[in-house]
Amino acid sequence: MEYNHEKIKEYWNRYIAGFEKLPDHLEGLDDRILNSWKRSVGRINPYSAPTKLSKEELQDLINENETLIKVALPYMIKFYQVAQTATQNVLLADNKGRQLINVSAENQDLKKLMSKALVKNGIDYSEEACGTSSLAVCLHEDSPILLQGYEHYRTLYHDLSCFSAPIHSLGNQQVGSICITGKMENYQPFIMSALIIMIQAIENELRLTQANNILQNVVDNISQGFILLDSSYKVMQYNEPAAKILEINTDLLNHYLNDFFIDDFSLLPKSHQSTPYTLTKKNHLKIPLSLQFIPLQENKQKDMYLMMMTSFNDFKMETSMKVGYMAKYSFDDIIGESVAMNKVKELGKMAAKTDSNVLIVGESGTGKELTAQAIHNNSLRRNGPFVTLHCSAIPNEMMEIELFGDEKSYQMGKIELAEKGTLFLDEIEYMSFECQSKLFEFLNNKILHQRKIDVRIIASTQADLLYRVNQQLFKGELYYKLNVMNIVIPPLRQRRDDIMPLVSYYLNKYSHILRKEITGIEKECSEVLVNYNWLGNIRELESTMEHLINISKTKILLFNDLPADIVTSYMTQKYTSGQTDQIKSPEVVEYGEIIRLLKQEHGHMKTVAKLLGMPLSTLYRKCNKYNIEPKQYKSW
Repeated sequence: MEYNHEKIKEYWNRYIAGFEKLPDHLEGLDDRILNSWKRSVGRINPYSAPTKLSKEELQDLINENETLIKVALPYMIKFYQVAQTATQNVLLADNKGRQLINVSAENQDLKKLMSKALVKNGIDYSEEACGTSSLAVCLHEDSPILLQGYEHYRTLYHDLSCFSAPIHSLGNQQVGSICITGKMENYQPFIMSALIIMIQAIENELRLTQANNILQNVVDNISQGFILLDSSYKVMQYNEPAAKILEINTDLLNHYLNDFFIDDFSLLPKSHQSTPYTLTKKNHLKIPLSLQFIPLQENKQKDMYLMMMTSFNDFKMETSMKVGYMAKYSFDDIIGESVAMNKVKELGKMAAKTDSNVLIVGESGTGKELTAQAIHNNSLRRNGPFVTLHCSAIPNEMMEIELFGDEKSYQMGKIELAEKGTLFLDEIEYMSFECQSKLFEFLNNKILHQRKIDVRIIASTQADLLYRVNQQLFKGELYYKLNVMNIVIPPLRQRRDDIMPLVSYYLNKYSHILRKEITGIEKECSEVLVNYNWLGNIRELESTMEHLINISKTKILLFNDLPADIVTSYMTQKYTSGQTDQIKSPEVVEYGEIIRLLKQEHGHMKTVAKLLGMPLSTLYRKCNKYNIEPKQYKSW
């Protein structure tokens, strides 16, 4: 659009100075400029001086835009060499229109013009601060634009011609702009093309610089180290983690690996897979690590190698997490509000605040491992591995390797896998004497394979370990080393207040899993569940609930659906203890009487039927109803 000075001047006097309402369109005025006028009228004084940053603010802004300035400045200087003009000023602004730097020829007329227009570093040319300017419209519209004379909102710029174009970085993000400005009559059309070419070059280099910086930042901040080697094992590139893993404090670049290590690198296993390996430094210090030594071919004549490495500790942590060495449960997962269980949770939370060893005592199925996991997840070690070793499941001849590992074959034991975390030794009473001695030695100094290992031990037992110590079946020194924090989990029969909350929990759990709508439990069924002795504790209760929900044909769990062994055991317990007065259900009374007579008469059905005063066929039907197997009483 060709600039008509008189027409634009008339517009400015009418609409900016004269406060007439701006129309939707003005002939000869770019709509982008008109829209900026509309946004500026009434907010900005066109006769005032622009806002200027303080020296401190400007310096902070320059520091923030260091990369942009470093890339753009050589191109701005080059502009004069190509353009061969001394009448134009080139300035770089940030993405908010604030001038960062200025490049200008040593031309006195130009200097006077720029001084008069207050074109200086730190000036804010944004629309909010300055009204309509070339930089303001360029940034708002995100496109190149030329403003001349009275197209500018402020009177300070009415003698200027200003052409601005935005600068974009990676992701097409607007990061700044460049403005070429000078006296209006000195403006040359080629300047627009020159600026666009300059912007493209700046953007290309800026994006490449940013990409390299991002890549280097990623490389330096990953835990895995890498070294790029030439065919003679000379370091061509590396990252900081590599130097840290190899414990080298000097610059590795252009050094040969044999400057630091005595190893024959030609013999390293070349593979894309991580392999445990130990490098030996010239001072004979051993550096265990996980290593990938990958051949790269730069060309047909020259090989290169990429050496990827992970510290032994990180490798162990990674291995631990891969094989699922993580604790799932917290104290919120421990169901039970009895006095006994509240005590367990209280002691567990105390143990979580320390790194002391813990011994958890309880029958099978009471929740010893759940408690151990809760302690771990509530401790400062929660982000580390939780490793379990079931001592009863490991043969004695394998126990030592399983626990301590094998240095020669690079097989890590559970102690090493649990580093920075917790090792849970389940049923420790089954651990061999040899392992007990070695474990005691480790707990004294926390050194394994000449390395300090940071691990917390939680052990569990079903046995009376102190009795075993007295019988010389368990090492006393190890018992006292483990039994720093002692937590006893009572069996379920000693905390019957917890049974119905557990029943409710498993009712909801398995109703959901099995997709069955179970809404309640028959009174007689609940009575059995609460009063049964649960020798298998929570594990047995869970199994029973899953059974009941599987076979239930109604929306409530019935007495008749209970497993026969549980009912038999419960009724025997009731009758032998003389507590039949507590049983309210006629069916339960009848069931108990049948069981009592079958035991008395050693399973002879005819005699029992006669004693009960019912036909034999009726007795068989009732036995079928109550899941009673008469044959099992013939031995009584």
